[in-house]
Amino acid sequence: MDERAFPKRGSVDRQELERIIRDGRETLGVEFKRSMNWQDDATKAKVVKAALAMSNKRDGGIIIFGLTPPDDNTGPHKFDGMTPADYQSFNQDDVMAKVNAHASPSIDLTVHHESGIDGKQCVVIEVREFADYPVICSRELVVERKTVLSKGRVYCRSRRMIESTEVISVEDMREIIELGVDKGLRRYLKQRALEDQVGRTVDDDEKFRRQRGDL
Repeated sequence: MDERAFPKRGSVDRQELERIIRDGRETLGVEFKRSMNWQDDATKAKVVKAALAMSNKRDGGIIIFGLTPPDDNTGPHKFDGMTPADYQSFNQDDVMAKVNAHASPSIDLTVHHESGIDGKQCVVIEVREFADYPVICSRELVVERKTVLSKGRVYCRSRRMIESTEVISVEDMREIIELGVDKGLRRYLKQRALEDQVGRTVDDDEKFRRQRGDL
């Protein structure tokens, strides 16, 4: 995903979004779903799994509803848009609550409602990369007696095949670890900078007291 498509919370670069939709091809940062209704348990399961996977990817990713996959699974997806009922079924609070009932730490996401693209409408769920530590599934998710998510497992966008899946390859795990290490290093450097600033302030105060004592 080009992070410029969603430069800040609550905003969407329509030109970039339309380009992604018209291209019709999934990437590591873009996952398509046909028109679905949030009230369906299967829809919720797909969103939760994709969100857990996207959150463990550098720059996060987006899930776009309203695109139909090709019959032979080789060509681009077709943008058919969403039915009014499906479109209106998604809201920020419900999606956030359901996703984070299965995620630790919590995932930061935004639900966007987009209309007027080729006369159609779609829902876009923007998932941001984890803030400090990789996201782990905190609660099993079962739909129609089928386990969709397993507690304690880590999910990712696999490079072996463009899909949201449990981490099973060394390469996928290495990327998540590297992202976590980068964030840890930034936290450390920020803390050191704060400590150095405090140290300089203390030294300045001590010098001031000594100067006063010499007067």
